[in-house]
Amino acid sequence: MKLFARLAPYMLLATLVFVAACSNQRDIAERSLNSAENAVTAAAADAHKYLPDQLALLERRLSDLNGSFELRDYAAVRRDAPPVVADAKRLAHDAAERKQQAAKALDAHWSDIASSLPDLLDRIELRIDALNKTSHVPKGVELAAARSAVNEANAIWQKAQIAFATGQMDEAVSEADQGSAKAEAAATAIDLNPRAVASATR
Repeated sequence: MKLFARLAPYMLLATLVFVAACSNQRDIAERSLNSAENAVTAAAADAHKYLPDQLALLERRLSDLNGSFELRDYAAVRRDAPPVVADAKRLAHDAAERKQQAAKALDAHWSDIASSLPDLLDRIELRIDALNKTSHVPKGVELAAARSAVNEANAIWQKAQIAFATGQMDEAVSEADQGSAKAEAAATAIDLNPRAVASATR
């Protein structure tokens, strides 16, 4: 008993040191896990759209990190978190580049449509007006279908311009593509070659 009494303070001290060490390991692992989560969240902002497969792999690794933390395998968390952070930063950079490339492609596509569609619509309108004044509409010409299609094209083009003006580039290009398709349908209905018209405006 006397020996135990003499050793008791040392045993208590050893226990406190052990508990403190465990707590310190947990805190370090938690900070590492938080860093990894923050890095993946930041990368996901663009990666979910431009590099979704790579993001999915990274999120799986983050899930594994959380699993290790729940199992109190703090050494594994401290070991595996830094590579996740590094890869997340790399993914964010790559996704940002893809986003920039996509934006340039959208700008170029919009410029192409904006330089040709308004003129095509004007020529369709003039052609329809001219055909309406003739006593004999050429065979194969469908004036009603052309009028309906060009009205739709004009309405869609207006929506596209509004989207462009408000910075909604994806929607603007999508609407412009639909407007171009309607305009081409209208041109075809009145035997007007839309490709020839587009070439003439360049």
